[in-house]
Parts: sequence; structure tokens; C-alpha cells
Amino acid sequence: MIATPTFPDLSALVVDESLYIRRIVRDMLMRVGIKRVLEAPDGAEALGVLAESKPDISIIDWDLSILSGEEFIRLARTPTTSPCPTIPIILMLAQPRRNVVDRAVALGVKTINAESAGELERIAAAARRHGTVAPVALRVNPDIASGSHPHISTGLGTHKFGVPLSEARAIVRDAAAHAELRFAGLHVHIGSQMVGLDPLRRAATAVIGLAQELRDDGISVEHLDLGGGLGIVYDDEPVPPIEVYAAALVDIVRPSGLTVVVELGPPARCWPPWLTSSHGATAPGSWSSMRG
Repeated sequence: MIATPTFPDLSALVVDESLYIRRIVRDMLMRVGIKRVLEAPDGAEALGVLAESKPDISIIDWDLSILSGEEFIRLARTPTTSPCPTIPIILMLAQPRRNVVDRAVALGVKTINAESAGELERIAAAARRHGTVAPVALRVNPDIASGSHPHISTGLGTHKFGVPLSEARAIVRDAAAHAELRFAGLHVHIGSQMVGLDPLRRAATAVIGLAQELRDDGISVEHLDLGGGLGIVYDDEPVPPIEVYAAALVDIVRPSGLTVVVELGPPARCWPPWLTSSHGATAPGSWSSMRG
């Protein structure tokens, strides 16, 4: 039996005006072994928590009424105003907006995930305006069925999410030719409510192969962002435990030496549909998420 991972010394700060969203993210973090989760309802209070508790990572909504996510990042990244200016920051966005991406480029976020060649061009244009280099990752569609409901499957060639695997190599090569872009990673997400791991294994294998091809082209790939979200147990569905999910990916990715970013999906219990439709609690995976 695989032991459930724990990270007793790791702490996370969750910042969102919605108590419900904070609790959802708290549940997700605790389920992957992070037992010390701090919360704040706005950016101003979050700065106080940052100074007092010095968390290891912050997950923050962009839209906050008191000190926005943008201002929080600006202050958190300034050595004269922040006790931990290098803290990793994940931004949560309910809706992708071009002006937000423009400002995120100016702030110097760690990675912006793009869904298409056109989005890469727009990120390059934003970086050009700000005289900087934007790190980017590209979402790839591996044409693999997740085995979940068709309405929440996102990995088939007929779905609009990401670029076809057969076109990704050329798109990345074009992106790498932009002086304003630094290619950082590949992203794949084949669906939600998954109860089997074989589709995820096949998707991971596909993007690892692409990463190797890009390395052969002289393009560095730093990380893989992998998902399918785990299913919710309503009755007796055989949903794999998180530790089994993680072990399946680690075993496949380890020989490549790549860093793994994992999208686990929702907690094992469900929350109301109105909650997820009115607030986007997203992990890295599209224009709607960035890592700072």
C-alpha cells in the first residue's frame, strides 16, 4: 500500500474573498498532504499573514476588493516591503482577460499557460510592450478520451482545448524564435471526473515524447503540467486515491527528469454547481491561470 504523502513543514496561504472558495482550496491542499493552510479574505490581510507566518506558497485570486492580486504580487515581490519576496504565487482567475495577461507579463509571473499559437503571439506582443521576456507553456491536446462524461472531457481531437499534438512541435519552435518568449513547459488536461488512470498515463507518455523532440530541437522544457481531475465518489465509484494518482505520474515522468505540476481536480466531496460556475477555482491550465 502506498502511504499518503504529508508535508508537515510546508505551509500555504489561500487568499480569496469567498469563504467557500478558500475552503475548497484548503481541502485540496490538505488532501495532498499540506497540513498548515492559512487564509485571508483580501490582499491587505494577506500581506499581514505573509509578514507574520512567512508561508511557503500563496494561492491568490486576482480580483480582490481590498488590495488586488496584482498589488499583492507587486508588494510581495518587493524586498523592501516583503518578508519573503521569492514566495511562489499561483493566481486564480474566473475569466481570461487580455488586459490581465498584459499586466501579469509586466509583473513578471513565472509561467503563463497558452491554449493556442494566437495566444502565444498575444503574450509575445505584451512582453514586447513591456520590454521583457515572458515564460510560457503550451497546452497540448493528445486526442485521448478521459473515460468521463463527454461534457467534461477535454482531451479528444474534437475538443477545442489546446493545440493538436501533431502541430505542437512546430508551434513551440515558432514560439521559441520570439525573443520576447521563453518556453518553459507543456500542459495537458484531458478531462474531469476521471475514475481510471490509464488515459492519464497515455497522455503523460505523449507529452513526454513531445518534450524529448523539443529537446532534440534545442528547446528547453522545464516542466509538465498534467491533468485530468479525479472523480467524485457519489456511490461506489472506484476513484483512485490521490497517492495512487501521483505515483502513476511520477513513475512515468521520473526518467525524463522533468518537473511535474499536477492538476488533481476537486476534492472527494462535491460542492454546489452554482459555486463553481460563479467562481473559477482553477489550477494551472489555461489563460485563466498563471504562476508567479
